[in-house]
Amino acid sequence: MSDFKPLISIITPFYNTAAYFKECLDSLTKQTYKNLEIILIDDGSSDKSLAIAKEYATKDPRIFIISKPNGGQSSARNIGLEFISGTNLREALKSKDYVNLTAREKEFLELVEIKDANHIFVKKEVLEDAISKLPEDKYIHFVDSDDFLTLECIKDCVDTLTPEVDIVWHGMCTQVEGYGLGEFIADYYMISLSRYPKKILSTYQILNDLEFGHLPWTCNGIFKASKLNVLDLRFRYIECEDHLFGLLLFMSCSIGITKQSYKTHPNLKLVNKQSYIYRIRTNSTCDYFKSKDIDLVPEHLKPISTYFKNFKKLKKYYHAYCFSIVLDEILAHKDKLQPEALRVIVASYVHISLGLKNPKVDPLNAKALDIKLLEYIYTQNKFYRFISTKPKTSKVIFAFKDGAFLTYKAARKTAVMIIVTLGLKQAIKKLLKKGEFKTPPSNTN
Repeated sequence: MSDFKPLISIITPFYNTAAYFKECLDSLTKQTYKNLEIILIDDGSSDKSLAIAKEYATKDPRIFIISKPNGGQSSARNIGLEFISGTNLREALKSKDYVNLTAREKEFLELVEIKDANHIFVKKEVLEDAISKLPEDKYIHFVDSDDFLTLECIKDCVDTLTPEVDIVWHGMCTQVEGYGLGEFIADYYMISLSRYPKKILSTYQILNDLEFGHLPWTCNGIFKASKLNVLDLRFRYIECEDHLFGLLLFMSCSIGITKQSYKTHPNLKLVNKQSYIYRIRTNSTCDYFKSKDIDLVPEHLKPISTYFKNFKKLKKYYHAYCFSIVLDEILAHKDKLQPEALRVIVASYVHISLGLKNPKVDPLNAKALDIKLLEYIYTQNKFYRFISTKPKTSKVIFAFKDGAFLTYKAARKTAVMIIVTLGLKQAIKKLLKKGEFKTPPSNTN
């Protein structure tokens, strides 16, 4: 058990999740590790969620509430990051001393209205860029308001911490409404990593040993807040934002770690427990993908919905656009990745990004984002170019690879059973051949 007991900032955006919010807040306020602050971001909710947050804040001084106009989960998380303890903005609110603020921080504070000691209102719908540098001695855990943590979650993470550790990664499981708990299928990373606990020592190695190339990572554990300063990392307001955030976070934690030195830099720890319960509900953020009605698109897609008659085509277009942004950001920092890791990451996403080929309508100018990607692809070998520029072929290959990995455990068990069965069969045949099991002579006496 570590003697290192830092302040952990739990950041939880909420929007119309009153039915689940109390269960989430109970799991946060009742954590066995007590050195916490709980930052709740009201993203323009219109139900009883804010009232619930205020009720809990009156009982627990560790809770700090930020209200804002609705701008989406990414923007809410970003605003939460700006107000963790130790940032210039949060300290200025506490002390009323604005002398040490940058011009940008002062400008941002003009958008802040103080409601009471533990509640502010920020007049900002969307925030994508970093305002302040984050403190060196703080750690962050994101939790969605319809999910919850096991009560030992933060304690288990802190028990593995030393000042050198940048990320503590724990497992997840799902709770499907009407069914109960089950294994979180996207947590195949934890399954894979836990098989080789002595091998996995750093975020550098994760990036270079990725099974699939993508690394969706947001609520999977705690991480050192200051690592977001390396690339001024914040959430982009795109679909599947956790893919980009996860990759850039692990890159930020790996910068400065060379291929020769990573074995002596254990900046990643694993907690092989399913400590985060991810709730799958019928009206979740991603549920609109099941809809066929063009009029039911979320607010952020309405400006481009008029370009599409078919909702399926709009979804496909926006999906490709978002992953073009992921690749564009990764390629902007490609000098910070080992070439072999970069090839795997690009190959994993390219069938989505280039899946449009030549879209008939391109309101977001997705095609322009792929220029840098194509330039990179044509610096690689012929086979890589062939696969990368044929999205359907690439998609089939990666679907097979994903499927093969997800059935790995079952396949391994089946193979072992077959080998054992065949082995026993052969052994029995040999014994019978040697006459070991011949019928004993009858007693003639």
